[in-house]
Amino acid sequence: MKILKVEQNGKPYYFNYRDEDVKEDCISCFPLGGGFSYSIPKSDIVEMDVILPTDIKKIKVGFDYIEGGIYDAYVDTNCKWNGWECPWMEKDQILKFIENTTDFTGNNNSPMSFRMEGDVLIHHDGEEEYRIEKRILICDTKPIKVWDVSLGLCWQEWTQEEINDNL
Repeated sequence: MKILKVEQNGKPYYFNYRDEDVKEDCISCFPLGGGFSYSIPKSDIVEMDVILPTDIKKIKVGFDYIEGGIYDAYVDTNCKWNGWECPWMEKDQILKFIENTTDFTGNNNSPMSFRMEGDVLIHHDGEEEYRIEKRILICDTKPIKVWDVSLGLCWQEWTQEEINDNL
């Protein structure tokens, strides 16, 4: 995927696109972070092949109910999926997540499962199995080994005050 930039009323908007989506006079693309497809005239595009800066920070994430667990995670503040966080977790937090999700179903009500095999996170969504390799993120100049646990799940940030109010 590549990223293009459009400005409207002085405000930048970013979209994902692929080379095969580029037509003679327009580009078919999707808003960064999710949404419906757009056909943008090439004349409206300010910049193509944009490289967005990353802004990695450590936060607490969970679902809309505290019983699902709260986890320390890293997120890129410039990256959301339909408004939800796209967290990366260290191995100890993934193991805690796996322990808390023994009875977990996805959007299609099929059972989901997670397990670690060495340094690979295995996610089974009820239909397919995905292998997620570790990655190194830099947060506050420190390298951190993490795994992508966004997995199409609706993660949200939890502040310490929200956690305390729900305990």
